Amino acid sequence: LYPVEIPAEYMQDSILAEKFRRYKELQQEFKRAHKAFEESRAKENSNKLQEIKADIIAFEDEKKQLQAKIEKLQKLNADTAEFEALLKATEALRLQQDDDARLSENANKQKIALRAAE
Repeated sequence: LYPVEIPAEYMQDSILAEKFRRYKELQQEFKRAHKAFEESRAKENSNKLQEIKADIIAFEDEKKQLQAKIEKLQKLNADTAEFEALLKATEALRLQQDDDARLSENANKQKIALRAAE
């Protein structure tokens, strides 16, 4: 919104003066709309940030619960010879399930992108 300076002698023309007044009105309207948009975007980003923070807290709580459960199982099964092997197998299974979920999600995204590109 670069300010335009018009010499006073040109502003004597009523048509030019009216156009310049309208130009200034439109500038102000744009500034108001842009400010509202920026405030809306900031609010949206703030809401998303709050959601992400809540998700992080939930994941941290879930992690603590899982760690407590593992510790409990380790104490209960400390004397069981196969417990370590079973623990490693379940960990490997969980990692594989995570990989499968990630790959499935990526495949879906690529299908969507392919449809959009066609």
